[in-house]
Amino acid sequence: MLGKEAAKRIPHAQLIEFPDLGHSPQIQAPARFHEALLGWLQHPETGATLVK
Repeated sequence: MLGKEAAKRIPHAQLIEFPDLGHSPQIQAPARFHEALLGWLQHPETGATLVK
């Protein structure tokens, strides 16, 4: 998967996958996307929690 390869190459990157969504999770499930984003923004050193 391209996302996993890109995350390996970017220092301190964290890939959060939404397996049931396509390429626009911010459009398809905005609440879940924002939960993941805000979780990371609040705790970038430990990362966001896995979104279900």
